[in-house]
Amino acid sequence: MVITLAIGLIVIAGLGLFVVGPLNPISLAFAILFIGLSADFAVQFSLRYRAQRYLSSDLREALLEAAERVGVPLTLAAAAAAVGFLSVTPTAYTGLAQLGKIAGCGMIVAYFFTFTLLPALVRVAHPPGALKPVWQPALAPVDHFLERRRVLVISLTVILLASGIPALLHLQFDFNPLHLQRENSEAISTLRQLSKDPALGFEQCANTRAIA
Repeated sequence: MVITLAIGLIVIAGLGLFVVGPLNPISLAFAILFIGLSADFAVQFSLRYRAQRYLSSDLREALLEAAERVGVPLTLAAAAAAVGFLSVTPTAYTGLAQLGKIAGCGMIVAYFFTFTLLPALVRVAHPPGALKPVWQPALAPVDHFLERRRVLVISLTVILLASGIPALLHLQFDFNPLHLQRENSEAISTLRQLSKDPALGFEQCANTRAIA
């Protein structure tokens, strides 16, 4: 999994430089998003593989069964994540648009490597069979409830989503990256002191903010 994440991160970093060019402090956040979300894909596949390996001693059969079981759920998850990130690309805010492009492509890369590179590495490593099951019996009632009440769960989710849509009309975006910093940090305190200095003109102040 670590090797898969590392190679995927290198690939998406190179793809990001090719697609958007030089990165900025906001678009660099793609690395955190990629590691966090692609690790989820790898974990889901690996857990399903271990569960199948406990039931079958054949490595190839366990990998194929794992891919078949998690194929549809991970495809849906990757598509939803990619669409979510790519939806911000039309914005005029360059940093956020670049982040959306790179992160959206990153979900496709993570999905592709989860079903190609990760199983290949497992096959090469040829680990021993699982000695005990990976499922948690204590969580079985939760699974049974979601299966029996899936229509109710989906309906409540849709209702909650619809009730939150009107709030989007009041959503505002703060373009000032300084607000991402702690107010009592040394850098922000110094910047505020400099901005109050009458000896500094507007242009000098703007340059100081850009440097910060």
